[in-house]
Amino acid sequence: MMDPMGTAVATVHPAELADTTPAPSPAPVPTSTSARTVTEGQAAALVAEWLIGKADRTATAYRADLAAFAGALVAMAAELGATPPTSTADALAVLLSRTKGEAGTIGAAYRRWMETATDTRPALAPSTVARRLATLSSLIGAAYRADLIGWELSLKAPKVESYRDTRGPGVDAVTAMVAILDPTTAAGARDRAIVLTLAGMGLRRGELVALDLADLDADRGTIAVTGKGKTQAEPLTVPGAVLDALTAWVGHRGTEPGPLFHGFRGKRARLNGGSVARIVAKVADLARAAEAADKADEADGKASKVPATVRPHGLRHTAITTALDASGGNIREAAKFSRHQRLETVLIYDDRRTDVAGQLAAQVTSRYVTP
Repeated sequence: MMDPMGTAVATVHPAELADTTPAPSPAPVPTSTSARTVTEGQAAALVAEWLIGKADRTATAYRADLAAFAGALVAMAAELGATPPTSTADALAVLLSRTKGEAGTIGAAYRRWMETATDTRPALAPSTVARRLATLSSLIGAAYRADLIGWELSLKAPKVESYRDTRGPGVDAVTAMVAILDPTTAAGARDRAIVLTLAGMGLRRGELVALDLADLDADRGTIAVTGKGKTQAEPLTVPGAVLDALTAWVGHRGTEPGPLFHGFRGKRARLNGGSVARIVAKVADLARAAEAADKADEADGKASKVPATVRPHGLRHTAITTALDASGGNIREAAKFSRHQRLETVLIYDDRRTDVAGQLAAQVTSRYVTP
């Protein structure tokens, strides 16, 4: 093509007239593991929603686990380069506002913190570490389902040894503990009722401390117990000896509404699990000391009937193994007594009670060695 001056002009196609400036790169699309800002208020609302429908004791335990995490995060703030949280909800907001990788780092640091003893605090038991990490993992899952975060994370917990001694202190130990207590005193009547209720009915200490006076129906001989993981109380028949012990305690306690078992200081607050553990340990110490005094002039070298350590759950163990003995090893009946949801759990008690493994080992060995 020639212009009017006869100069050749290159032909330009319309496409070449388009803007050749490079187009801006598209904004990055958030990935499922990227961070989103979660506020303290959102974290608090998440916890409230997450706890709906859970039994009171379960909700209380979860709140305690989350509060423990917040306390640890305050202690670990410098290590993690974070600002110390001012509340449990703030600590959870810090965790949930991180990327998946960063949250995993916090979880790993939290586990190390729990498993490490210092001059001011002991290392926690593996079962406690596992439970607290499971609580956090469950809350993270709830945040993901609520679309507060775009990632899920199961915090790696320590392997918890499945074996546990389910035999408890034994019938002789419980008998000695009951005998040492004086029901004519308020403290003796209370502690005797506690020991007999735990060892006679197989209650968990959480179930015991949750009891109110109104739960006891002495006329009908029942007590309403809210079992583990349950939201509604179940009336349980109270054995005569346990009912007598409870009635004797109520005679000292009085008929004022409130917790069935309380302390003797101040406003007589409800006993907690730790208080019950200390009471049981104290009674065991008294029984062991009385036994030692009785044997002071003897040189038979027999071991004490009362173990060095007796815990509330050990009394429940004794109750269940004794129930198995009384029922001739009937697993279903024992499960109804213990209120275990899985028969397999009661089988563990039965195996420990009869020492199945030991008996089979003896039979196997007898095949190899001629007596």
